[in-house]
Amino acid sequence: MTLSRALSALLFLSLVLFTQSAFAARQALVVGNGHYADAPLRNPVNDAGDLARALEQLDFNVTLLTNINRSELRRAIRTFGKQLGPQDTGLFYFAGHGMQVEGENFLVPIGADISAEDEIPDEGVSVNSVIRKMNAAGNHTNIVILDACRNNPFHSEFRSTNRGLRRIDGPVGSLIAYSTAPGSVAADGSGRNGLYTQYLLKHLHTSGLTLQQIFTRVRNDVRAASGGRQIPWESSALTGDVYLAGKPNYQLQDAEQLLWQLVSEQREPALMKSYLDRYPNGQFAAEARAALQRGLGVDRGQELLNRAEYLFDESYERMEAFRVYQQAAQAGNVIAMARLSNLWDGGTYSGRGSDQELAEYWADKAYPELVTLANADHTRAQYALGSLLAGVLDDDDQAVIWLRRSAERGNAGAMTDLGFAYDRGNGVEEDKQQALHWYRKGAEAGSAISMANLGVMYEQGMGVEVDPKQSMRWYRQAAEMGLERAMFNLGNAYSSGLEGEPDQERAMHWYRRAAEKGSSNAMRNLGVAYETGEKVPKDLSAAAEWYRRGMELGDATCKAYYAEMLERGKGVDKDYRRAVVLYKEAAADGNSYASKALKRLGVQL
Repeated sequence: MTLSRALSALLFLSLVLFTQSAFAARQALVVGNGHYADAPLRNPVNDAGDLARALEQLDFNVTLLTNINRSELRRAIRTFGKQLGPQDTGLFYFAGHGMQVEGENFLVPIGADISAEDEIPDEGVSVNSVIRKMNAAGNHTNIVILDACRNNPFHSEFRSTNRGLRRIDGPVGSLIAYSTAPGSVAADGSGRNGLYTQYLLKHLHTSGLTLQQIFTRVRNDVRAASGGRQIPWESSALTGDVYLAGKPNYQLQDAEQLLWQLVSEQREPALMKSYLDRYPNGQFAAEARAALQRGLGVDRGQELLNRAEYLFDESYERMEAFRVYQQAAQAGNVIAMARLSNLWDGGTYSGRGSDQELAEYWADKAYPELVTLANADHTRAQYALGSLLAGVLDDDDQAVIWLRRSAERGNAGAMTDLGFAYDRGNGVEEDKQQALHWYRKGAEAGSAISMANLGVMYEQGMGVEVDPKQSMRWYRQAAEMGLERAMFNLGNAYSSGLEGEPDQERAMHWYRRAAEKGSSNAMRNLGVAYETGEKVPKDLSAAAEWYRRGMELGDATCKAYYAEMLERGKGVDKDYRRAVVLYKEAAADGNSYASKALKRLGVQL
């Protein structure tokens, strides 16, 4: 594409009118339940009525229902699903009590008679059933808004201590919005509306904003109004921009984003240079210069990096993230190279343990260009450089400088790592109050690692008074977001009785969830539990299998324990030679249990 054609395309883009198909309609089902017998709520009926009126002004055909029972809610959902046409936009809103049980979210109807946790599926209405019904219409866009994260009204009667709702991902073309973060609860509000819906109503009519921009503004306002205690959340699988209040009114400042979108799609160096000529200090300038230095446009590496960071930092599928980081690094992305270097250094998610040679290889390859990007105020590069310096390059003083720059520009990962630096005194004087400050900011920005670290601070009384309830709160919130380390800590907390009597059933539940996410520590604890029979019925085969799985992730202790199972024929066929080989490997990795076993057997390392 020539520059003149590109600029013509840019001019065309600035004049495009974003309209819906002439055959499209907007359908909404709005429900507000507040008159609960045991735990009434002040705002949901007002919230639902006010939102219904706002949606009608945005050309939605609205069905408004308040204080309805289970059969009425189920019938309304079925009718709503039938109303949706293939070109329609569907919106479902629920204000009231919501609960999660065993990972599934439920809406609580009026009149629900719930005396035990296992009765919720019979008395409540699954959020998944709403999503399935909307998705069955085959339409392109569905929106689910759940102001239903108030505290569990039956909490004291249940074994489960889960608060709020669990994050779930909808099908392609959908967006699911929650009034607060997974595992947290929302304020009912002291005025006419709940806090979340109050700000949703404020921004819903703002023309020119995409749906996701509206929810970003809502999140910022709610977070500020609640002092960070309530942070709304969304899970989006939308395939394009959705506008509720009219077309975008592009102003001059939007031209940069439009040109960059065109440049990144075409991936032509001539267009990249044209962008830099027009915006030498633009928000994408550092990325453009780095791309030109490689002789490329915006490459596949950036797309892979975005995917890897989502897997690592949001969905916490970290072994898959490791694989995608490898692909991004091989495609030339320097931020991915830096992350991969630290991952090889730690070895937790590689599937084969630490590899210092590969860690140093990727660090050396990433460093020069990473410094260039960081000096050009590229926030993600500053965070990657800080992490690399704190890890493989072992320069804590310089690491803190770059982490602080990135953290002050809003990077949640940098906030977490800066908190850790103050926590441990790496590159700065140890300061638990500063550690708490940055962990809290990281948690507000959505970092599950910061949340888990806050859990540790409250459990151990580091910079704060020991507070088991606060500790468990942060562990749960991070665990429900999918962080395996928090799941493991939660398992330990239940096993030791951090907040009361030990609960081995819950402990095993969280160990299993952590193990499924790739935690070798959890696999080791599961193996010990099955081998000793202390927390579950004794099962030597299961013990050996958990040790084997942990060993395959590079855990030296699991390797030593599996070697002992082979040596003694416990849960596996006896294999002395293989046991000795594994003992030697574990001992070489510094495992003292393996070293003692070799000494007991009279075998030299």
